[in-house]
Amino acid sequence: MNLPCFLRGKNLLCTILTAAIGVLLLPGCSSGNPNDSVTVSASTSSRSENIANDFFYIDPDQLEPVLEEIYEACPELLRESIEIPTQAQMQEQLKLDMDTLDDYYIRRASGSYGVADIYLIKPGVDKTVAVYDELEQIRQQRRQEFEEYDVYNALAIVNEAEIHEIGSYLVMILMENEDTVLEQLRPIIPIGE
Repeated sequence: MNLPCFLRGKNLLCTILTAAIGVLLLPGCSSGNPNDSVTVSASTSSRSENIANDFFYIDPDQLEPVLEEIYEACPELLRESIEIPTQAQMQEQLKLDMDTLDDYYIRRASGSYGVADIYLIKPGVDKTVAVYDELEQIRQQRRQEFEEYDVYNALAIVNEAEIHEIGSYLVMILMENEDTVLEQLRPIIPIGE
C-alpha cells in the first residue's frame, strides 16, 4: 500500500516504542510471588500503552489552559458564544464522519458575534485526505454563512484561514489572529516522529 510520506512508519514506530517501554519496565516489577507478577505485568502493559499513546495524542490537561488563554483575548459576547459541539452536532451540522476521526477537540462560535472556531483533529489511519476535505467543507459552510451576514470581519477571517498539518493532527483556526493562536497551540500538539 502506498501511504503518503507523512503517514509511513507511524504505526511501526508506535509498536516499537510500546514494546521497548514494556521491555524496559518489566525487570523492575517482579516481587518474587508468581501471582503478583501476573498482576504487575498486566498493569505495566497498560501503562506502557498509555505512555506511548501520550506521545501521539494531545493532552487535554495541557490544552484547556491554552484554549482559555486564547479565548480570553476575544470580545466577551464572542467568548460567551463558544460551544463544544456534541457528536450529533458534529455529524448533522458539521458533516463530520466520526469514523474518520481518531481524536478531536473542537470549539466553535455561534456566529452571531463573529467567528472564533478551533478544530484540532487527528484523522484515523488512512483518513487524512477525507478529514481534510471535511474541514474544507466546514470552512465553505462558514463562508456561505458570513456572505449572508458578515459580522466583525468574519468573512475575511474565513477566507484567509488555512488547514495546517502539525504532527498527525489537522488544525483549522477561524480566528482573527490565526498565526498567534497557531503558535500558542503548536507546543501542545504532539509531533509523534
